[in-house]
Amino acid sequence: MDEQLNDGMPLAGLNLGQARQFLSGLIADRLANLISPNLQKPEPKRLLTIDEALDRMRESAIIHTKGSLYKMHHDGKITARRVGKRLIFDLVELDAWIADRVGCIPSRTTATQNLARSAGRKRNGRV
Repeated sequence: MDEQLNDGMPLAGLNLGQARQFLSGLIADRLANLISPNLQKPEPKRLLTIDEALDRMRESAIIHTKGSLYKMHHDGKITARRVGKRLIFDLVELDAWIADRVGCIPSRTTATQNLARSAGRKRNGRV
């Protein structure tokens, strides 16, 4: 008596139990399709604490201390939002800010070579 439901079966021809089964299956499928993509692909973290922002900047050799990051924010050189006493950085804005400056900053190798040349000139009396 319990028939299998299929796509070709007209809804009007179903008894109450079959209609419930059909509708509950349909709703479950639709909910699974709506929910499962969100569970599989979590959104990347968009807001960063000062420590996370500092780590990201250290990777690009831009800033090395919290104090310098606080000062840059205070001077208006970098955007952040205050939440209570804390600074919160937007990931997209921070990455754009870093990308703008990475081309302007000499690599560590270049900076080391410049420092060595400067030290050599001082040692030889040529300042």
